[in-house]
Amino acid sequence: MNRQKVTSLRQTGLTLVELMVALVLGLLLIIATRGLGHFGPSAIQEFTYLEDDGSPHVISGQLRTRETVLASRLVESGIEVPEGVDIPGAGLSAVAGLG
Repeated sequence: MNRQKVTSLRQTGLTLVELMVALVLGLLLIIATRGLGHFGPSAIQEFTYLEDDGSPHVISGQLRTRETVLASRLVESGIEVPEGVDIPGAGLSAVAGLG
């Protein structure tokens, strides 16, 4: 083989290896940035709940899920619903799963 061809093949091989290493590192970086966000803390929510005697009780934590609840269901469970909300099929957004 010609000496020039051998040098050209080596340069091409090194270039391909460098490209592959760069692609693998880029893929690992993408996986790390998207995956680590899963384990990091999310925003803290704070709610004020009024006890039966009117005293406020502050609840704070990370919001996990939301559930839409019919206003009639809230009334049945003993929770006061503002005027005009208890329309058949109307819902209020309730928060569940504060940790």
